[in-house]
Amino acid sequence: MKKILYVMHISWGWIKQRPQFIAEELAKTCEVDVYYRMSNHNKKGENPSLEAGNLHVKGFRNWPFERFTFVPVDLSYLINKWIWNATNIDVDSYDYIWVTDPVLWWSFKDKIDPTKIKVIYDCMDDYSAFPYMDDYPKYKVFKEKNEKEILQTADYVICSAKALQKKLYERYGIDREYTIVNNAITKNISTYEDQIDGIGLPNNSLVYIGTISEWFDFTNTLKALDEYPDLHVVLYGPKRMEAIPQHERLEFRGSTSHSNLLAIMNKAKGLFMPFILNELIESVNPVKLYEYIYSGKPVLATRYGETEPFSDYVTLYSDYSEFSKFIRENIISDCEIDKDAMQRFALDNTWEARTGQILKLIDPK
Repeated sequence: MKKILYVMHISWGWIKQRPQFIAEELAKTCEVDVYYRMSNHNKKGENPSLEAGNLHVKGFRNWPFERFTFVPVDLSYLINKWIWNATNIDVDSYDYIWVTDPVLWWSFKDKIDPTKIKVIYDCMDDYSAFPYMDDYPKYKVFKEKNEKEILQTADYVICSAKALQKKLYERYGIDREYTIVNNAITKNISTYEDQIDGIGLPNNSLVYIGTISEWFDFTNTLKALDEYPDLHVVLYGPKRMEAIPQHERLEFRGSTSHSNLLAIMNKAKGLFMPFILNELIESVNPVKLYEYIYSGKPVLATRYGETEPFSDYVTLYSDYSEFSKFIRENIISDCEIDKDAMQRFALDNTWEARTGQILKLIDPK
């Protein structure tokens, strides 16, 4: 059985997304040791250890020294390198090393024997385009330097979106093979509880589930709330912005377990993904649309290249008139929808299928 050292940059217990799903699927056929960068917030459940069959999950500290601008970046990550070395991980014992963040790779790259170990870089976001990066220009330069190097040296580079692959090529000019493995839905969603006590929503609720940050389109959301007195908007997910705008029919409920997803969607009148289109969003293949579509509820999302393939099942908007029309025809009024077709589409795009694509790439035997 192949062994994979799987190093990821988000806490295992944080909002469940691409790295956790792929690790779980790989562990069905490989021995997978996950080491994740622990959250420094120490919120309950964010930093667990886990043993489940072939899946072994542990956290490690990686201090965010980039926030302290008086500390040279190279020195700060040298400290993190010492912290990594203290984990005493035998890198040579693995067949593959899976990396989701080039800065983490920097901590142990000198321990990798390229004649024995294959390196896989799974690029899931345009890291340089995150708003906070502009506040730490030295860290941004350091991160891009390491991303360029891993693109040059990794055996396999996987991108979550075609637009992201294009962005990497434009930024670094590295002409190499990139493999597109889009995001997906968990096949296990059909086993989630579809009704859970304590999860209730107001009538005519339009629901968002995901990270809430500067890219959320509050302008059109608030405008719709003002236009439609019967509309309610409910937000679930971690908040990554200073403050959410206030409105009497806008409710923020914080993070929720992924296992509650189906019950929440079943209670909603409709679901939406209102993103402000920017450099970061243009490279996102949205996980939540696969999940939304499975619910069989009306879905609204921002129109851009990565959402166009969903247009048979999702209403796409480019301006407020299209946003408002969706609310009027799907939330305030009832509409007909082909739930069976939506679920068939969603279940044709599972993490199991995506991981099969990955295994054919890295171990085609």
